[in-house]
Amino acid sequence: MILITFHQKESNIWAYDDKGNLKTTSLLATPKCAPQLDELRSMTFGPNSYLYVANGDKSASQILVYSGSGGGDNAYDFIGIYADPTVSPGIAHPFSVAFDSSNNGYVSSQDTNVVTVLSPPNQGATCDSNPQPPAYLKATPLPVASYLQGLQLGTFLSGTFVASCYGALNGVNPAPPNVKQPQGLDIDPPTGPASHSVRDVVVHGELLYIADEPGNAVKVYSLADGELEAQITDTNLKGPVHLLVNGGSLYITSSDRILAYDLEKGEITTFLSGLTSPAGMAFDSDSNFFFADRTGKAIYQSVYDSKKKQYGPPAVFIPGYDKKKAPDGLRDEPEFLMYVKAT
Repeated sequence: MILITFHQKESNIWAYDDKGNLKTTSLLATPKCAPQLDELRSMTFGPNSYLYVANGDKSASQILVYSGSGGGDNAYDFIGIYADPTVSPGIAHPFSVAFDSSNNGYVSSQDTNVVTVLSPPNQGATCDSNPQPPAYLKATPLPVASYLQGLQLGTFLSGTFVASCYGALNGVNPAPPNVKQPQGLDIDPPTGPASHSVRDVVVHGELLYIADEPGNAVKVYSLADGELEAQITDTNLKGPVHLLVNGGSLYITSSDRILAYDLEKGEITTFLSGLTSPAGMAFDSDSNFFFADRTGKAIYQSVYDSKKKQYGPPAVFIPGYDKKKAPDGLRDEPEFLMYVKAT
């Protein structure tokens, strides 16, 4: 199944089967005890085999937790809230969450332009019989990255693992210190409010990879202390937003293409070009590649030829909505994709 989150209008996860047939437009259950869903962003399976979803609306700013399987209506039950601004003021308009091998969480937030590191989540239970979400699932911020502490610049937002090059952004209180680039994440405009800021995060091995959209780079930080280890740059890498690790490569969306960075060799090549607005990416169990076209409101597939060991040209797999031709098509701009093998 292909799971899809959307930019704004559609406030739940949609699911399509491996042939592109719509299964549900409401994968996530919405009991009274659950927060309102709005502007969903990343989704990933993490600790306790739960599904973690970024509820990105500025009035919510939450990482929500679900349990379940399958692709039917309300297939995933609401468990609780892993993170929100009460955990750390650094969490504001979250875009993505990733977990390391110790189950620590890393949350990127667009409005503060920081990545916050959090304690592992606890196990929970569905909240249907409770008036409020179970608070015991909420994380606690881990100490500010030791590398940032060593700079002795001042007081950072609690749990800051990677800081912004400019701290006093609109609504950020208390304002944290600036951290010069390239260690600090770039921001556009330079003094906010953030229009272009930090985007996707993924963990691979002992490193954290961060899409620094305005910096036109993927920055690589040590999980041990938060120090910048490297930057992935290229003349074709412009405004990276989405990241995906698969088969020894890091796939990166650029403004008009998708790039592949060999994690062992440190080489970057163009995987697909001639695109308009590539967004979320996924591979299925047969190595076929899928990506979202945001402005085109469509999902494309590039079929893998196992004999030739190469990918074919991308073709529309799930089209945009059309009353006659595609009544089950996408009605909003797709953001993140995730492939889940049907059960």
